Amino acid sequence: MMNEPGWADQYTIMYSSITILKDILLCTGIIVNKSLVVRTNIDTIPNNLNLDSFHPFNKSINP
Repeated sequence: MMNEPGWADQYTIMYSSITILKDILLCTGIIVNKSLVVRTNIDTIPNNLNLDSFHPFNKSINP
């Protein structure tokens, strides 16, 4: 396989293409992750939230 005349050129093209695609995906992931972190910080539950008066299951277990 390595003795074929065009092998080195094909290998270089494939390696370069995969490297460029990998870098694009990594950059996209970082941008998305940063925007999700900013959005998550906005949507967090406040620390002073009082849930003591919240009783979603008012029914008794044994009828």
